Amino acid sequence: MKKVARGLSAVIIMMFSLCILSACNGESGKIYTDVTHFGSALKTVLYCSDETYGKIAVGTEKILDEISAVFDENDSESFISKFNAADKGEKVEINDIVIQAYKTAEKAYFLTDGYYDPTVANLVDLWGFSARFYNSLYDRTEQYDRMPDENGAFPLPDTEYINAFRSLCGFSAIKIVNEEGKTYLVKEKDGVIVNGEKYAAKLDFGGLAKGLAVERIIALCENEGVERGYVSYGSSSIYLLNNKNNSDWDLLLTDPRPDGSGKTDGKSAYFSVKLSNVSASTSGDYERYYILDGKRYSHIMDVESGMPAENGVYAVTVIGASPSLGDCLSTGLCAAGKEKIIEFAYSDFASENGIKIVAAFGGKNGEKEVFSTLESYEILSGNMYER
Repeated sequence: MKKVARGLSAVIIMMFSLCILSACNGESGKIYTDVTHFGSALKTVLYCSDETYGKIAVGTEKILDEISAVFDENDSESFISKFNAADKGEKVEINDIVIQAYKTAEKAYFLTDGYYDPTVANLVDLWGFSARFYNSLYDRTEQYDRMPDENGAFPLPDTEYINAFRSLCGFSAIKIVNEEGKTYLVKEKDGVIVNGEKYAAKLDFGGLAKGLAVERIIALCENEGVERGYVSYGSSSIYLLNNKNNSDWDLLLTDPRPDGSGKTDGKSAYFSVKLSNVSASTSGDYERYYILDGKRYSHIMDVESGMPAENGVYAVTVIGASPSLGDCLSTGLCAAGKEKIIEFAYSDFASENGIKIVAAFGGKNGEKEVFSTLESYEILSGNMYER
């Protein structure tokens, strides 16, 4: 069967651009990179001694291996593989990494009124946005698979699959149980049968896993007394310490619509803010998407409809949450829409936890509108959003 390689040429590669505005003092940061976990690139830049960097490099490798062993879909012995293959009522033993992921996902689920949903994995795969479409040559392995056209766009899936997979979503599909000193995750929903094939609820912890990695690497840096540098994972999660001159970084957010064409060049920025000692997590409809008959279909799923979200939200950045929670919130808020984004931005939870929001919306005549609860920033492209 013919195979098609799907690249990321039409997809945003770098979500964040960082630069140092203060004068250079000649000191070079020590760089650690990894492209072997989670299908994304990790970049850590640290200003510290060689000895300290060596300890952090070893610790980072251990952190990545431990989290990957839990969430690697290609490893049949990983938690995620075992759970996704399980039927209703089957118990899969979990460790502290999964427990933390579950609790973070649960919090994000309720904070976004269910728009962040880790049980959306079947829908993500149905629409052509799961890891198997990007990490290797794609081949049809599921009954619902379609072949993409020359531009990488997939024909629309059958409604029966959309409705079936939508019914598998919801946090009520999973539950933690404790028995005889062990902790398990259990599926609570029956599977569905479509065209003679049975499908069960599945989890997608991809973005959350990267956030967990960033959290643990930052904790490692802090334990070693490192105060300058940053940790960035893929296009979604970054944590900024101080810059090399012990001041703020200039964080530039990639423009999702730099020329009104619906594409991003990965270089232009629409928003600039000076930050340090804080995390920032971004999701957007320009990260992974395809255009079919002039309409955009992105990896941000609306579990209510079972389709990619279509609500005029281009991008959402959550600043000040933990990296794992921020990754979940940014995804959920993208799916929730403008009013929910604004409601959350001014919520007691955001205020009490020092969380700030930046978002880009589609405005009148295709003009980009920018919303932010930060006190000091610069809009580089677009107009201020007005309700």
